Amino acid sequence: MNITTKSFKVVVRSVEGLDAQHSAADAESALKVAQSVRTPANRMVKIFDDGFVTHRGDRTNTPGENRWRKVDPGEMEILGHPAVITYGSQVRRTS
Repeated sequence: MNITTKSFKVVVRSVEGLDAQHSAADAESALKVAQSVRTPANRMVKIFDDGFVTHRGDRTNTPGENRWRKVDPGEMEILGHPAVITYGSQVRRTS
C-alpha cells in the first residue's frame, strides 16, 4: 500500500519583495494562514498544494487601502513599489 501525504504551503510576498513560507497541515488551515497574513505589509499570498498554486490573492496598490482581490494563479505578478504620495515637502511611501 502506498500512502501519500499532501503538503500545503502558504507563500507571502512582502511589499519589499521578500518571500516568507508557512507550512499547513491541510487546505483549511492553509486558508486560515493566508487570511491572517493579508496585511498592508504584504502584497501577495499564494497557497501551494503539492507544489501547485491553488489560490492566489493580491493587494491593490491604492494608497492607504488594504483591499485584497482573488487572482488567477497563473496571472502575471504586479512588480514594483506601491504608489508614492507627495504632500508639500514630505514624501510618504504607501505600503
